[in-house]
Amino acid sequence: MKKLLLLSGIALAWAVAPASAADEPSCQQMFEKADANKDGTIGGPEVANFAEPYKTSAQISGGEGGDTELTITQEQFKEACMKDAFKDVQMPQ
Repeated sequence: MKKLLLLSGIALAWAVAPASAADEPSCQQMFEKADANKDGTIGGPEVANFAEPYKTSAQISGGEGGDTELTITQEQFKEACMKDAFKDVQMPQ
């Protein structure tokens, strides 16, 4: 009986555990797709889908220049991505 309860508890813990964060290769692939002009940053029109999740992840408040003034470096993107900041972002086709 104790084994059954222990196994049930473990199964329940796995079921409610949060999904793991994005891995580095997935984040790199997302960055490469988002960096449409291949300049090594996400900025201008590229940043539209990523600005709010990035600012929330990095705890940055909105600036006066708006989201198109935001530039995200590859390292900043990877750091936010590894925290799952972009998990709900719809990638442009």
